[in-house]
This record gives sequence, structure tokens and C-alpha cells, in this order.
Amino acid sequence: MQPIIALHTVNGGEELESHLIGGEYMNSFDKSPHDLFLAPTTITGWVNVYKGNILGGMFDTEEIAKDSIIDHMAESYVGTLLIEIEI
Repeated sequence: MQPIIALHTVNGGEELESHLIGGEYMNSFDKSPHDLFLAPTTITGWVNVYKGNILGGMFDTEEIAKDSIIDHMAESYVGTLLIEIEI
């Protein structure tokens, strides 16, 4: 298993440091300020909801979502919701 190599700023300079695959700093048995982490990414969009727990695609705006209501499912349309997904 290959380590992760990251560039850290240390005392005004830069140093290459090795990390385990989970992001833990290899030169520490405890939590370290050198540990890496994955910053979450959040996606926000509008979805159309239909009866039967059916969701339409995700759209950038509420207006676009409402303009995209599926014709043959218009009778089962419940509403348009703003959602946030963290990946």
C-alpha cells in the first residue's frame, strides 16, 4: 500500500510528509494537525416530487424544475423541493 504524500507549511517553509491511506500523519500515534481530511462537497438543486415517492431530475432553479414537470406524470405531481446533498 502506497502512502499519501502531502506538502505541509511548517515554520514558514514547506515539507513533504507521509500519511496513511486514511489521511493519518505517519509520524504520530495520536491526532495531529498534519492529519488530512476530505472536505465535503454540497450540491444544491430543485427536484420535482410525484406520488409514489418518485423524484424527477435535479435542476438549478425552481423555475426550471417546474417547467420540466413530466407531462405524463402531471396528475401525480406533488410539489417542487429544494434539496442539499453532501458528497
